[in-house]
Amino acid sequence: MEQDESCCLICYRDRVEKWVCGTKVRNEVTSNEYSDWIDSFTSPDHEHVWAGSTTYHRARWFGGTSIGCGGVATIPRMFEQRSLLGEAKSQQLVLKYHELLRQQSPRIDLNELAQFVDIVVQDPDKLLKLETEN
Repeated sequence: MEQDESCCLICYRDRVEKWVCGTKVRNEVTSNEYSDWIDSFTSPDHEHVWAGSTTYHRARWFGGTSIGCGGVATIPRMFEQRSLLGEAKSQQLVLKYHELLRQQSPRIDLNELAQFVDIVVQDPDKLLKLETEN
């Protein structure tokens, strides 16, 4: 049995894929409060960029399970900033983040995304100032 859980870096939808004995038995994409928010001001017609997965792998039906975890919490951090920055500025941050993803595609630099989320939390106005200077 193997199961992979990941989220889209663009809209933060969740995806779960599960295989049993080599056959895919589940492939599901679900929305959440973050993806609903993103959809309210961006087009939902994008190619998903799946990353930040949790993987469960069990070689035998009974026995230990290996788990690997990771994730990129940029969208949730921007969602949280709405109460401090307001809706318009938070949406500007998301659009700036989407531009960063487009610039990196197809090779995403997770370290750069981590730096971006640090700035979102510590000094979001810095990112917004950079936007108005360009």
